[in-house]
Amino acid sequence: MNMTKNLFPLTQSQMGIYFECIKREGEIVYNTPIFYRLAGRLDLNRLASAIGTAVAAHPLLFARITTDDDGMPVMQFCEEYSKMPACSVEKVSEAELEVLKPTLIQPYSLSQDRLFRIRLFETEESQYMFMEFHHVIFDGTSRHALLADINKAYLGEEVYMEAFTGFDVALKEQDDRKSDAYLKAKEWSLQTFGEVEETSVPVETITKTKTEVSFGKQGVVLGITYDEMKQACKEFGVGPSILTNAAYGRLLSAYTNKRSAAFATIYNGRKDECTARTVCFMVKTLPVYYSMKDNMTVRQYVDAANAQMADAKANDIYAFSELAAQTSLNDDVMFAFQGRIFNIPAVDNVNFERLPLDFNSTSSALNLQLSVMPNGKLFLDLQYQSNRYSEDFIQRFADSYETVLREFMKKPDALVYQTSIMSEKQAAELEQMRQTCMNPAAIRFNYFHESIEYWAEQTPDAVAVIASNETLTYSELNNRANALAAVLMKKGVVAGDRVCLLLPRKSWYLIAMFGVLKSGAAYIPCDPEYPSERIKLITEDSHARFVITTKDKMEPFGERALDVEELLNENENEN
Repeated sequence: MNMTKNLFPLTQSQMGIYFECIKREGEIVYNTPIFYRLAGRLDLNRLASAIGTAVAAHPLLFARITTDDDGMPVMQFCEEYSKMPACSVEKVSEAELEVLKPTLIQPYSLSQDRLFRIRLFETEESQYMFMEFHHVIFDGTSRHALLADINKAYLGEEVYMEAFTGFDVALKEQDDRKSDAYLKAKEWSLQTFGEVEETSVPVETITKTKTEVSFGKQGVVLGITYDEMKQACKEFGVGPSILTNAAYGRLLSAYTNKRSAAFATIYNGRKDECTARTVCFMVKTLPVYYSMKDNMTVRQYVDAANAQMADAKANDIYAFSELAAQTSLNDDVMFAFQGRIFNIPAVDNVNFERLPLDFNSTSSALNLQLSVMPNGKLFLDLQYQSNRYSEDFIQRFADSYETVLREFMKKPDALVYQTSIMSEKQAAELEQMRQTCMNPAAIRFNYFHESIEYWAEQTPDAVAVIASNETLTYSELNNRANALAAVLMKKGVVAGDRVCLLLPRKSWYLIAMFGVLKSGAAYIPCDPEYPSERIKLITEDSHARFVITTKDKMEPFGERALDVEELLNENENEN
């Protein structure tokens, strides 16, 4: 690296973090703290010296983020930071350490603070290491590289300056973005993801009045070992990140009632060997869009996921932030397979045990990270917006993810859309409900729609429908179904008629379903994602008098077609 050059560009990944930090100044969302207990004793003063030697080999750790004359963010090597002690050694009691723990994580000023803190603690019982780096200069691979150098320095081995620095990474990307490869990557990205309608965000209504964004976190140890998953990956011929990512896509498709899933994932971004020791934030966010066709097996689906991920990595010079600005994609829903990223190398054969910290590291609505524990089990870390999702919902979501992953591992030749998302616990709960409903004493109603009328009277303000477009109470659902039934009868619908519902899984569907039943007719469900020939067969073979659908699907049905939005507007006007 040419240390005489004063200012260096930020990579696109760093730029995204920078602007998020500006928006969320004073927050700690982009800190990467980690707290370890040493599983043995080391000379902490010697360890502190080794840490100083190791960090000196990685110049980006001493970067200050500032702006150039045009107001654009740039990096600057700060010699003052390089002369400061790399870490502290503190003797405390266990009780004092417990008091200190909640204060360890502190926000950074990108322009005024050195962007890492390392503190060593010694109590009578144990030794501890706290490491905290700002994400703009550091990632999980950097942690492994740094700890390996710390071990070398502690053992008295020479630690060489990294050959390719984080500043070099930024300069190379700047040059690459001026090449034909960038234009080709942009073209591929927009062709592949340009028509994606929306990110697959699961919906749950929580009976909270809280509207401001808040965050929650759950951790679940899965009943699947890494060895079991690796064996399944060998069967599929893919890596663990592909299989686990594909399983997440299937889960999202089920939770959003679609045969496709769109979300974001990450990978370490290190394609060149020269970056193996580079301490820098190189993680790239990648777009994901998986489609599950009727006759597609799990194996075919995973193969397609593998091919798309390879293409996405090959075209990652066109940044996710640029793609998001041009399409409907965003990073509200994230998934990452982290592998053994948190199991760091030992120092002088002394291992480090990771201890929990009360800390949230996401700005996404729903962020899942799957990692491998030291005992070989899989750990699912779920971070989420708690104003959107309840703890019960997240627990069910985690159970469903494990179920899908198991299904994929055991049934590679099953049709992907037929794989279950229901865990054994959920199935038992459903069976209990079914047994209760089969009790003749529990049956109150002669007709299905009478149940809505009953609950509209008993609990009018209780939530009846949770859909992607709106939430309805029993009273609202019943009133709108009544009004739609009146409109249908005005158009000539009578008892015994059949009405086809060619509608997406929105509130419209349930309003139309109950409206048709209340009019005395029968409803015929038809998925708009079916092939056109199948839709034609259903609508014709059923002798449906009308087809209630969306405006873009009306043309093939002529006078039989009814626009669902016009129907709903008509019934609102009549009210």
